[in-house]
Amino acid sequence: MNQMEDKVFDGKVKLFQVFRQFDKDGDGYVSYEDFENCLKSIKIDASKNEVASMMKLIDSKNKGYLDFTEFSKVF
Repeated sequence: MNQMEDKVFDGKVKLFQVFRQFDKDGDGYVSYEDFENCLKSIKIDASKNEVASMMKLIDSKNKGYLDFTEFSKVF
């Protein structure tokens, strides 16, 4: 099944699926809280300061959330 998915879906579609998993409330943005919760769900134990530092690197406009464009540039 995964081989078929690889042939049918390109990287952007798969990346958008990952983005949607990070965007727990479905509002189209990944907040600091969404990001932190998703990291925890994949067993990455990061402190609030570490999450904030990661988000600041990714959130180039310092909006406090990531949209898909920012997310896709990093991932």
